[in-house]
Amino acid sequence: MLHIEECLLWIVWSPFLKGKASLVLLRDALTVVRAPQHDNTDSCTLCTIVHLNRSLFLLAAFSLGLLFAAAVLLPHILQRNDRQYPFRGIEIMGTDAENYYAARVREVSDGFPSLGNAYYADLKDTPSVQPPLPEIVVASIGQMLSIDPVTAFVLCKGLFAFLLTIVLVGAFSSITAMPWLSLVAVCVLLFANALLNAPWDLPAILRGELSPGFLRFSRPINPQWPVFFFFTTLWIFSSWMKDQKSWKMILAAVTTIVMFYSYVYAWTTMAVIAFLLLLYFLFRQDKPRLCDLFLYAFLCLLGGLPYFLHVFSTMHHPWYAESAMRQGLVASRHIVLGAWVLVFLPLSMCTRRLFPRTMPLLPALAFGGLLVLNQQVITGSALVPHHYHWYFIQPLASVVFLVTIFVFLRRMLPAKIFVPLLSLICLSSIGFGFFQQRDIYEKQRQQWGEMQESADLFTFLRKNTKPGIVVTGASEGFIDEYVPVYTSADSYATLYANLFLVPDSRAQDAFFFRLWMKDVAPDEADRRLPTDLRADLSSALHAIYFREFAGDIRAIPDEEVADASRAYHQYYNLSIEEKLKLHPLHMLVLQREDKETSALRALKKLGKVAYSDSRFTVFSLKSF
Repeated sequence: MLHIEECLLWIVWSPFLKGKASLVLLRDALTVVRAPQHDNTDSCTLCTIVHLNRSLFLLAAFSLGLLFAAAVLLPHILQRNDRQYPFRGIEIMGTDAENYYAARVREVSDGFPSLGNAYYADLKDTPSVQPPLPEIVVASIGQMLSIDPVTAFVLCKGLFAFLLTIVLVGAFSSITAMPWLSLVAVCVLLFANALLNAPWDLPAILRGELSPGFLRFSRPINPQWPVFFFFTTLWIFSSWMKDQKSWKMILAAVTTIVMFYSYVYAWTTMAVIAFLLLLYFLFRQDKPRLCDLFLYAFLCLLGGLPYFLHVFSTMHHPWYAESAMRQGLVASRHIVLGAWVLVFLPLSMCTRRLFPRTMPLLPALAFGGLLVLNQQVITGSALVPHHYHWYFIQPLASVVFLVTIFVFLRRMLPAKIFVPLLSLICLSSIGFGFFQQRDIYEKQRQQWGEMQESADLFTFLRKNTKPGIVVTGASEGFIDEYVPVYTSADSYATLYANLFLVPDSRAQDAFFFRLWMKDVAPDEADRRLPTDLRADLSSALHAIYFREFAGDIRAIPDEEVADASRAYHQYYNLSIEEKLKLHPLHMLVLQREDKETSALRALKKLGKVAYSDSRFTVFSLKSF
């Protein structure tokens, strides 16, 4: 039976082959792919054919990377060519928390690489909760190219998407030793990941009744950056398993150190995998491998020492406990399982004959995923374990599963059926990915089209603000979230600010300020905080904590709601000058649809109009 490499060679070259000599050359190509050591094949022809096969694969991987980068950038391309809503510089940022990462890049560009807080002007010197290396790289690229941080952010989405594709193809090709099948499986992972989660959703998606959102790996920073370095490290480990060279472990240590300063989920997953491999080779008494792994561990500890010291200081900060809750850190010893984990575990043990060259890497990946997903059973603290699943376990399990299925299909089906089937899967996945990106753009098109009206506002704010100048909108949302993205100013009240080290009192004051601007009187707050404002209070003070802890963001205790009601009485009775002394505010942005409350009228009296257009009015306020 023909192999996939043989069939693809035939498909690519047969239209260009004419005459008997060309057919002989193609026959030799198939012979070489099937049996590269054939003694009767001319050596020059051998080298040529092997080179063609390798070049064809590299070209396919490169093309796939370009296609995925194009899919990731498609919403931005569509936005720039939308005649109904002419693009004026306000980039679509529809993926989850994308504007949060863009604000972090702007913060680095403004001269705060430690990322103490990208939103609050008075908390810049606090230790960063999330490592800043990816944002530093993106900001540095923007500075080198002399482009705006937001433009650099968008360009890096495409760049990281391309690099991630290449690394995924390379890593899985090395792990499975089946490059073409791995390429098709990675194609499905990148473009049709929504179907790997729930394939029964496809009819609803095609009917427009269900939107899976943007492609999972289209969000820059996290997960694009750490997943790239995670699979780069796996690629190196896989190569080391086949050819034990100490320099490979030195290189793996470098990429692991990058993960230390990028994303906690990435390096902890890699650490467990390395530990399992260490136990395996310790049992086998393989001294050369053990020496390499100890060298790897030593270099990682050495390079990660500043990171671990920073983590130690952060965990001993007086605001750490309440800030960690907002990140989703909950006390738990519950076991977490998922369909892909349950598939990956037996698959890793039963496919030893299919993927023998990296044994025991595949079992280490499967059991390592199970361990990190359930590390709370040992530590007693769970930190949103779904991130392990979405970004590491599911990609590993789904690609290995798909390659295994492809292997069995190749053995059962004739080449004339198998190759078109594989091509159809690949093309359908790419088409689905582009459809998904266009579909979600169409759903958000009007929202982002109307946001282009704010371009002049942000131009004014860029020219008239600097770090430390605090701006807020009359209503929560757009202004407070995007002022730190498009300008150097800081924000008065946004939920993203609480993803840094922030005391509960500061988060509470920001929430109270919003209630006060809406003219919510104390007696009204007493009535509404336990009911329709309960979820807002929980989200403002604790972010996702109660969603992770109890499965319901409204599960904030009644006692805490009562305490907040009493505290709001005290805050409400402060004079406006006392409120602004508590947390300074320099500019107030009003939109034409904002309802004017007594609180807004009082704020406007403290300043003067600094900017006005058909939709926005900016008041410059006195400083207290």
